[in-house]
Amino acid sequence: MVDSPADSQASPPREARTLPTNIVPLAAAAILVFSSVIVTCLWLLGMVDGSSFGDLGISALLALGAALLWQLVEKQRNRAKDDIQPLAWVAFPFSILLFLGQAPFLVRAVYPPIQDFFLRDGQVQARYVERSTGLKLEISFPKPLKSARGDLRINSRDLALACFKKEAGLIQWPSEKTLSISVPAMLEHLGQEKIETLSLNLRAIGTSGEGVELPGRLLYADGKRVSPQTLRPREP
Repeated sequence: MVDSPADSQASPPREARTLPTNIVPLAAAAILVFSSVIVTCLWLLGMVDGSSFGDLGISALLALGAALLWQLVEKQRNRAKDDIQPLAWVAFPFSILLFLGQAPFLVRAVYPPIQDFFLRDGQVQARYVERSTGLKLEISFPKPLKSARGDLRINSRDLALACFKKEAGLIQWPSEKTLSISVPAMLEHLGQEKIETLSLNLRAIGTSGEGVELPGRLLYADGKRVSPQTLRPREP
């Protein structure tokens, strides 16, 4: 039996699939540049402060470390498996880890309030408390407040500036980290039966009530804005 020419020709060897050259340094640089542009725009709009650039600096150091370690891997490209130096095997996972390690700092640089979401000590909490003067809804903040007035919304009603005045008897400032709402008086004022949700700093900038003066943003004593959020008060 005679083999055909097609059968007699050996199939060409398949090329081994490899990662693109310098993929880790290029990806890290692209992500860092993109994040830097976003943070700069947010900073110009006053939505983030200088701490975001600090996070970008940490991300840049991690990216630099990942790029340097990846160069050790690149030098072993196209070598046989048995000829690859042990240092390259060590550098590979650490380079990937440093590359992935940028993520938390880049996310925090773009959206700083996410830190408060994950750290319980940084969360704002609201709970009902029975005091000698009646039922209160106390809002506890992780840091001292600048003042006892700001953008607060109960259920779907934005609180007017008059609600924060002492003579109104609706909101008190018992400590620099706590706001206390008189529940019966507030419900009577709003004409509602129960406080379901409490929202902080969620009113769109530039909006105002219909003939009602509204307070500005709720701020900490250091000038930073309380992160926008909606709370569901805990029962006593």
